[in-house]
Amino acid sequence: WRPERERAEIDAIIHNARAAGVSCASWPKGGIDELMCSAIDGAGAQLLLAISPVDRKTKRMSTIFTRSGIDEAMTSQPQPLPAVKELVAGVAAHGPLLNVSRAFVDRMIGHHLALTIGRGEVPMAGLLQVAEAIGGADWQPAGIDHRDVLNELIADLPDDLREPEDIAFALADSGDIPELDDVEDSWFEDNAELEEKVKSASRRAREKLPAKLLQNDGAIGAQRARWAELFVLTALWMREGLRDEWPAWADLAVVARAVL
Repeated sequence: WRPERERAEIDAIIHNARAAGVSCASWPKGGIDELMCSAIDGAGAQLLLAISPVDRKTKRMSTIFTRSGIDEAMTSQPQPLPAVKELVAGVAAHGPLLNVSRAFVDRMIGHHLALTIGRGEVPMAGLLQVAEAIGGADWQPAGIDHRDVLNELIADLPDDLREPEDIAFALADSGDIPELDDVEDSWFEDNAELEEKVKSASRRAREKLPAKLLQNDGAIGAQRARWAELFVLTALWMREGLRDEWPAWADLAVVARAVL
């Protein structure tokens, strides 16, 4: 979890400690009762939340906040179950939380560890506390290539979303994916230059402005890869939800492919 430039010196410290007969402490076993995750907002922020057992009457809540890296991580003191449920309800009031798999959480933490360390930064000590609470000794930096994830999602598409006419219908209806109702309000471009273009355009010009902005050299089109990555990772998150009659993540994966 340390930048490359520090590792030789750390290895020397560990070697000297072992040579002196100092034994390494073992990792706590850790445990999980529930794992939840928020959607990714327009700024790329996402919250991972874990509930772990302490004893029969108390639980511990751990949170990891990511945004192009590990931004925050902490584990609470043991609390009665009703208090933990109240805290979770407070988080859920700000946006949808999905129950997710351990594999999903490990994958996202590995990705954001890679981003943090790639910048020469170090994740905060709170991440170590979370790892001890829920059993994260195996977490290692492993970046996610959103094109590889897209290929994974496309390979998992239902048969009814593989024909050209079905794909065209999904794209035409892509502005109305109900599962994104509480998510997409945070998806916007916050750009002073773009804002000035919109404000200065005449009423007639505004009718043609969206098409211009979406062109490859337009203010939104130039961000095509960023938006595609957001859609891909959101589809990956949505796939963690209950498998309904029609999977909404599949529609978003088709949109992501079209954006790319």
